[in-house]
Amino acid sequence: MGIITNKEARILPMWKCRDFGAILFMRNRYYVQPLTEQIFLIRERQSASGGPGPNDRLVRSFSVRHDAYMFVGKMNTEDAEQNAQAEKSQL
Repeated sequence: MGIITNKEARILPMWKCRDFGAILFMRNRYYVQPLTEQIFLIRERQSASGGPGPNDRLVRSFSVRHDAYMFVGKMNTEDAEQNAQAEKSQL
């Protein structure tokens, strides 16, 4: 299928997006927003709909794409672990 552009990612059904690592992060709390070919913003999802929104908080910026996605992966993993621990403590 090749590389998916941002425009294509917005129109693909979610079940088709699950196989692509870059899009996987869009479903989580933190995501990468490519601003230019050399600037990648890390944003924290704020919208109630669950999608990226204009009011999402800017967390950090990177000049290397790989570093941005590694950071987002780590942040989302830590967030998922904290949520799992919170759910266990409520039981």
